[in-house]
Amino acid sequence: MFERLVIGIELGRRYSRAGIFRNNMFEIFANEAGCNRFPSYVAFPSEGLPEVGYAALNWIHHDPKNTIYDLR
Repeated sequence: MFERLVIGIELGRRYSRAGIFRNNMFEIFANEAGCNRFPSYVAFPSEGLPEVGYAALNWIHHDPKNTIYDLR
């Protein structure tokens, strides 16, 4: 039998959150420090995979032209 999962994403201009609904409970994802909101940044380095959240926020200082944030 398959477990039903629902993923929810709240996209904000500055911060976003994500969580999962399973076993009749909703759990918001948190990082290692316990923070459950992530900067709404995505960076596309010339090599490797895209970075998101805090990693992308730190990347903007290295390559602002390949970092997306504050979409209106």
